Amino acid sequence: MLRDALPSAYVRNSAEMKKEHQTFQDSSIREVNNLAVNLSRFPNWRALRDSQWFGANKHRLDKVLNTVRVENPCAVQFEQPTLRVVSWNIEKGKRFREILHQFESDDRLAGADVIAMQEVDGGMARSENRFIAADLARSLHMNYAYAPALIELTKGIGDDLESNSENICGLQGNAVLSRAEILEAHSVGLPQCFEPFDHSEKRYGGRNALFCRFHWKDRDLMVVSTHLEVRNTPACRARQMKVLLDKLAGFGSSSAVLGGDFNTNTFARGSRWRTLKSFCRLAWTGENALLQSLLNPQDREPLFHALESRGFEWRSGNDDRPSSSTHLQSLEDIRWIPRSLLQRGRRVIERYKAGLPLRLDWLCVRDLQVVANEESPLTLETFSDGSPTERISDHRPIICTVEMK
Repeated sequence: MLRDALPSAYVRNSAEMKKEHQTFQDSSIREVNNLAVNLSRFPNWRALRDSQWFGANKHRLDKVLNTVRVENPCAVQFEQPTLRVVSWNIEKGKRFREILHQFESDDRLAGADVIAMQEVDGGMARSENRFIAADLARSLHMNYAYAPALIELTKGIGDDLESNSENICGLQGNAVLSRAEILEAHSVGLPQCFEPFDHSEKRYGGRNALFCRFHWKDRDLMVVSTHLEVRNTPACRARQMKVLLDKLAGFGSSSAVLGGDFNTNTFARGSRWRTLKSFCRLAWTGENALLQSLLNPQDREPLFHALESRGFEWRSGNDDRPSSSTHLQSLEDIRWIPRSLLQRGRRVIERYKAGLPLRLDWLCVRDLQVVANEESPLTLETFSDGSPTERISDHRPIICTVEMK
C-alpha cells in the first residue's frame, strides 16, 4: 500500500524566518538521536505503524522532517539580467572538501547564483558528520535552505560503513544555496511508493521537494530542488511530479526553475516481474536504440507530460549527455534474475561494464529564457583541472543560464 506523503511545512517570509530561525543546535540534534534510537527498535514499517509509540510520537517525527532550516546572511536581491543555475546530486556530500574546492575554483560552478542540491547529509558519519548545506553555504558566502527528507537509522550502505565514527544526527534531504535572500522556504512531502524503513539502508521519511522564493528585479522567482523515487516505476515518478506541480501552482508565481534528480531511468523496479521485464529490455534491445532511449527518456517517463502541461520547458535547459551511470552488477535487483537467464545476463553486464549511461538530472524552466552558449546548458563531465566529475559524486552537475522573457 502506498503511504501518504508527509504533511508540508513552510517558513512564510524573511521576518518570520528570522524569528523562527531553526538551525542545528544541540537540542535538535538530541531530538533526532532520541527519535532514531526509538525508531531502530522496530523491525519493519508495519510494526512501527501499528505501535503505540508511533501514535504518540508521529508529530515529533513530522516536525523534524518538516522544519526547513534557513540562514540568510546575504540580505540582497537578484538584480542582474541573467542567473546561472546549477543542479547537482552530491552523493550525500561524502567528498565535501572536493565539492567545495570545485565550487571555488571551477569558473562554471563558481559563477552559480543558485544551486539546487540533492542527497545532502546532516550529521552523518559518512560525510564527516558535517551539516553539508550549512557548511558549504558558509564557505561560499551564500544563503541556504535545507529540507530534511529522511532520518537515517544506519550509517548507510557500501563504503559508507567504513567510517570509524557514528552519526551525530542522521539526516538527508534537499537544499538550495543562493547569493540572494531566500524570502520563503517550503518543504512538501511527495507520494511514497517505496518504503525506506524496510530497506537494508533503514530510514524513516520519504521523498520531498524544497520550494524557495526569490525576488528578481520586478518579479517573484520560485526555485525547486527535488529528488524523485528510483525504486519504483515511471508512473510513480509522474505521480510525485504532479503533486509537486500542484503545490507549485499554489504559490502564484509563473517564473520558476525546477531542478533535481528525477531518476528518469525509464525502467520499472521494485518487484521480480518488473525486474524481469527490464532485464529483457536490456538484453534484447539493440545498443544504439537503448542508449538513445536512456538519454532521451521523455517517451517512457510520463512526468515530462505533466511538466509540459504546466508550462515547463526542459529541452532548452538540458543537453543530451548522461548525467549519471549505473553498474548492473551492483544493482540489488539482480537477485531476482533466474539462473536460466544468467548466461545471457553475463553478456549484458559485460556489454555495459563501464556503466549504463543515464539522463537522470534535469533543469526545467517556466516563463524564463535559457541562454544558449558553450556553458549553458551544460552537463559537466570534467572540472577545469581536468579531473572527472565522477570522482566526487555518482552524478554530474548540470548548469544553465536563464534570463527573463
